[in-house]
Amino acid sequence: MFIRKRSSYPILKVEWEGERLISMQELSFRCKLHPEVIEHYVELDLISPIKYGEKGYLFRESAVDKVRIIQRLRRDLGVNLISAGIILDLLDEIDELKKEVSRLRKMR
Repeated sequence: MFIRKRSSYPILKVEWEGERLISMQELSFRCKLHPEVIEHYVELDLISPIKYGEKGYLFRESAVDKVRIIQRLRRDLGVNLISAGIILDLLDEIDELKKEVSRLRKMR
């Protein structure tokens, strides 16, 4: 596991669809993971970056929560990465269904 003692990542003031974007360095620092682990998660499509030219990836700030969920699934439940991806997809689908139920209730 990769842990830096002090923050050296650049603070970005970039937003995408109303959500703050963070660099790969900030994401890896906040999740206490080596950037190569983050890249592996991207390769497996567990998290989705927004490509930012030659400077590398940018991620929505919500990627921090997703990575932490992956870490908990692996650490606490022994879930492999492929299964973690399926679980993340199901959690996203549940969130969408909750929003739809809420929208339908407001229409009554």
